[in-house]
Amino acid sequence: MSKSIKAIRSIYFREHWKITIILIISSLYATAIVALRIFITSKVNFLFFIWNLFLAWIPYLISIYLPVAYYKIRQKWVAYFLLVIWFLFWP
Repeated sequence: MSKSIKAIRSIYFREHWKITIILIISSLYATAIVALRIFITSKVNFLFFIWNLFLAWIPYLISIYLPVAYYKIRQKWVAYFLLVIWFLFWP
């Protein structure tokens, strides 16, 4: 891996790790709240919320990896494929 790719990768991930940790904690908290609600009420009404959280993580993770992948991957079509997947999951 060249120095420029390492520099892009380290700068990009250094800027996004804090927000990613906050989003992970928030997602786990929201999932725990839904699980607690199901445990207390014995009703499974808002289970779709967990699925929506999962679907929301897909474009976020792709958007973090895509700028690095564009310079790292030799076949550019893989990066373009990730971009298409990102558009499919974009809310």
